[in-house]
Amino acid sequence: MPAVNWNQPSTGAVSDLAPALTVKNEQNGALVAGSKGVAVYAESIEDEAVVAQADKNLAGRFASDQSVGALGFAPKATGLYGVNLNGDNAAVVGVNGTDPALPGANKEGVGVLGMTLRNEATGTVGFAFGKRSVGVHGEAVESGIGVRGLGSSGGVQGFSSGNIGVAGVTGSEHSAGVYGFGPGQSAGIRAEAIAGPGLEAHSIAGTGVQALSEQAHGVVSEAKAENASGVIGKNDHQMGVGVDGFSQNGTAVRAESSHGTAIYAQSWDGSVIDASKYSQSAPAIDTSSLSSTAVRALSGISHGIEAVGNTGVFGFSWSPPTNSDEKDGVGVFGGSLVGKGISGSTLSGIGVHGLGVPQFGAWAGYFQGNVHVTGMFSKSASCFSIDHPLDPKRKVLNHASVEAPEYKTFYDGVVTLNARGQGRVRLPRWFTVLNRDLRYQLTSIGAPVPNLHVSQEVKNNMFVIAGGSRGQKVCWQVTGVRRDTWAQANPLKVEQAKREARQNIGTSTVAELQRSAEKYKKRVVALRKEASKRERLMKARPPKPRTAPSPVVPGVSNKTLGKIADRATESFKDLIRSDQ
Repeated sequence: MPAVNWNQPSTGAVSDLAPALTVKNEQNGALVAGSKGVAVYAESIEDEAVVAQADKNLAGRFASDQSVGALGFAPKATGLYGVNLNGDNAAVVGVNGTDPALPGANKEGVGVLGMTLRNEATGTVGFAFGKRSVGVHGEAVESGIGVRGLGSSGGVQGFSSGNIGVAGVTGSEHSAGVYGFGPGQSAGIRAEAIAGPGLEAHSIAGTGVQALSEQAHGVVSEAKAENASGVIGKNDHQMGVGVDGFSQNGTAVRAESSHGTAIYAQSWDGSVIDASKYSQSAPAIDTSSLSSTAVRALSGISHGIEAVGNTGVFGFSWSPPTNSDEKDGVGVFGGSLVGKGISGSTLSGIGVHGLGVPQFGAWAGYFQGNVHVTGMFSKSASCFSIDHPLDPKRKVLNHASVEAPEYKTFYDGVVTLNARGQGRVRLPRWFTVLNRDLRYQLTSIGAPVPNLHVSQEVKNNMFVIAGGSRGQKVCWQVTGVRRDTWAQANPLKVEQAKREARQNIGTSTVAELQRSAEKYKKRVVALRKEASKRERLMKARPPKPRTAPSPVVPGVSNKTLGKIADRATESFKDLIRSDQ
């Protein structure tokens, strides 16, 4: 072994496989080197420069009081490389026992530090080639953070060629797997994708996505494509709900649109919109529109709207009718191309109830076209009204109908007597089957016929008139009482108690109409107060950019709303004054 001069740099060189320097100590450190510069410098051209091996403890330990414990630098290869063939231990471990106040600004609190000065390089890289192995694993025992990323463009970036880019898992029941925080206007977590979901959340028994904001919207979703939706809710379960809105005191679901449809719902089998309300303070669904349709429902093979309640469907209009559109001023309008425009049915009540106050010139019902009634037609009086034959443009002709205490039928005509002074009158072939209790009336034309009489009553749907002269004309009339199946099953009760006769007919007095008018007047006044309140709030706290205001009636100013409310209020007052 060559001599060593400790005051001068020395080299050891051999040409065989033996090491240049071998130092061994059974009790303490074999080699201790100290220097103001580099304490130990090892260089190798073809093999490892330094090899450290330990059977039971650390193979190498690097400690520094004021600098870096270990630095690996390689211009063309890997600066520091750790390999471990035992799955229970780590290939590289970095531990720092300090507790700085700001770990992000003070590197004294960092266990492992990866740094790069190049623009497109990586500070720390972790590779995992096994199916369940982890490239980079960060773990915090108590309340610390397992992995923290800080960067001007991206704090943590995960990339995967075929699976998950970044996976966050927590073993706590109340902590999050991945936590992102963004101060100011930045986002806590930002996800981007080319063709797939920007952010995908999955939960076995909990909520898939839960968002909470103290002073703004919980979830804001925006779509810019033509046929895309801002929010899509999907539930394939038979009793599931696609989108569910819940509010303790406010509005459960609110939709606003400047030019398009605020809410568009479509279902192939189940309910399109299911709204439930358990209190009487407000309706389950409240829609308002003063310039277009408030609610539009379309169904290809079933009902457009199906409503069940104390009042199934309630429609109210405060606009006067116009000649331009037949739907103007209509509370409820029903139309159909081939079916029924409006259909009403009931088991014990009234299928369709129309109310019109005669004092105001209103009609309970108005029909243009044929009207068919199956069953009894009950009325106080009846008449027909036609154009006056002498002045059809300016007048009408009204006639009252004939009433009878029985189901009467009337048949009449004119017969000319034969050479024997007789006339045979033939009736329809169903006459005898339909009628009973027949009555006859005969009137001669031109001259009195004292012996004119019915010589043979109806037999085989024919009766005979006699007692006149040849060529005599006779007017005849036969009345009967119906005896068909329906008439026998529904006998007419001529005298009946009013309570029994009107038990299923709902009637409203003018006083009840006045109370209804007052109720809607209060509703309009409350609507105006709410509009003024929201207007003051908007002026005190202007909305943020790209956040649409929330008026009571979308697209209508409070001034216009006030004018309409005033007009409705005056209409109600006119209704009350007319009755007084």
